[in-house]
Formats: sequence, C-alpha cells, structure tokens
Amino acid sequence: MLSNQKDPQLRVFLIMDSNGIMYSMKQTSNKKLKDGAKCKVVAGTHAGKSGTVQDIKTSKTGAVTITVLQGNGERFKTLAKNVEIK
Repeated sequence: MLSNQKDPQLRVFLIMDSNGIMYSMKQTSNKKLKDGAKCKVVAGTHAGKSGTVQDIKTSKTGAVTITVLQGNGERFKTLAKNVEIK
C-alpha cells in the first residue's frame, strides 16, 4: 500500500491477478460513511437521487457498495465512490 503525502487519506493498492498482471486501485477513506447517514448520489446510474445509507459491503476487489433507502421506500445499490455524505 502506498500513501500520498498531499492527501494522507488517499491510498493506492497494488493487486496482482493469477496471470501476474498488476493493477492499481485508489481508495479514499470516508469516515462519515456509516449506516443511517444521509447521502446524495453525485455520479453513476442513480445520480441525483438521495436517501439513507443502509448496507455497506466491500467486495474482494475492494469496491465498496452501499444500499440507499429513498424517502419513498425504494432501495437501490450503488458504489460508495459515487456518493456524497451530507
């Protein structure tokens, strides 16, 4: 894991697959991301929607996904990187 001196919360992970190909992945730490937090989706398929964070999961590759509950009771899943916490 490498860190960035200008932004100490920015982390870069190097991952090697079974074929020996190296991938880099950036991840920012969002300390406010927790169940019950109010959020607004700013990018992706659900951009413009808002609601409450319900379910936070991290995949094997490190992608963080969340379930958002809207005020009308509908739920959708999105990537945490596309969400802004209010």
